[in-house]
Amino acid sequence: MSEQKVGVVLAGCGGIARSHALALKSVPEAQLIATVDIDDARAKSFADHFGADTHATDLKQVLSRDDVDAVIVATANDLHASLTIQALDAGKHVMVQKPMALTLAEADEMIAAATEPAGC
Repeated sequence: MSEQKVGVVLAGCGGIARSHALALKSVPEAQLIATVDIDDARAKSFADHFGADTHATDLKQVLSRDDVDAVIVATANDLHASLTIQALDAGKHVMVQKPMALTLAEADEMIAAATEPAGC
């Protein structure tokens, strides 16, 4: 079996993100690469606490990393669509906290981004 780990970015460092971070720690094949939050101090504190390599205030800052395979979107609901589409456009796998989107149009845009090849 490969020693390579699945690199994960956790976008949003609020209450539900703690559950995701703890779950990631229990999966030997997963590695928390970065935490992202609009509050820099919260993103850094979360990264330090859960052993992430880095932190950022903008998801774009970490999406270009080669060691990032997936993004967990655990932000406020109104950011789910835009962050999910950013991550999908960067070729990353995405797990988004519910609700998926605020509108059917946003959900449709997310689905379209997930079904198109990255970079198109």
